[in-house]
Amino acid sequence: LMDRLGSEAVDYLRKVDKSKPFFLYYATYAVHTPLQAKADLIDKYRKKPSTSAHDNSVYAAMVENMDWNIGRVLDEVQALGIEENTFIVFTSDNGGVYGISRQWPLRAGKGSFYEGGIRIPMVIYQKGKYEKREICNIPVMQLDLFPTFLEIAGVRQSDLLLDGVSLLPLLAGNETDFKGRPLFWHFPAYLEGYQGLGKDFRATPYSIIRSGDWKLIYYYEDKSMELFNLKNDRMERNNLVNLQPTLAKELYTRLMKWLIDTRADIPTELNPAYIKAKKQ
Repeated sequence: LMDRLGSEAVDYLRKVDKSKPFFLYYATYAVHTPLQAKADLIDKYRKKPSTSAHDNSVYAAMVENMDWNIGRVLDEVQALGIEENTFIVFTSDNGGVYGISRQWPLRAGKGSFYEGGIRIPMVIYQKGKYEKREICNIPVMQLDLFPTFLEIAGVRQSDLLLDGVSLLPLLAGNETDFKGRPLFWHFPAYLEGYQGLGKDFRATPYSIIRSGDWKLIYYYEDKSMELFNLKNDRMERNNLVNLQPTLAKELYTRLMKWLIDTRADIPTELNPAYIKAKKQ
């Protein structure tokens, strides 16, 4: 499937009208379950030593195959002579499945509201413009990609209601407007675990605000909260909500205001399957 998607992406680049702005959303599908890869690549990684964090040869083979196909797409951009006029973003939607690939030292993995589930890398590249090997530690969100693409394409945004902001000022070196910007997550649902509904939940309804190094998680099940300082506690082991009650209240108030302003759907009923699971 990865090879087929890579070929489709290359074919699109060859056929699209490159005299006008175009958009390619190339979702490689991998790395995702079901884990399936080519036999020769699986054998290659089966022969390599494993670690406590990564020990799945099929998963490793999928990663290499994904990289190879992304390389095909980037090679085509170069071959078509549009490398200097093409804005490229490489990112993921969530962390890896914890039982297969662990995000240490970050806590948990895919489906979780802890950093192992929601903190992901983002790489931006454009030849002659964004090609320096620089690392930016300012947190952004994928919601920022849409207004970024709009600005690049010259689309007016003044009459649009957008959740994100363009990243072009940040890429130009303006970190001031981004450092103080709060980030929000809202997941008003239940996400079952890998062992079946009612037995192992990865997430229950929650909302999150991150402001600077501080992250507050609000749980709708029991109206409890967790407060972490991500600078001092990357693994999110020390809940400081009782030690920092004033800060927790301030962040909670800002989070509730954001939920109202965005007209977010708020869960009103408990999941009976989850209640039963807690009693087992």
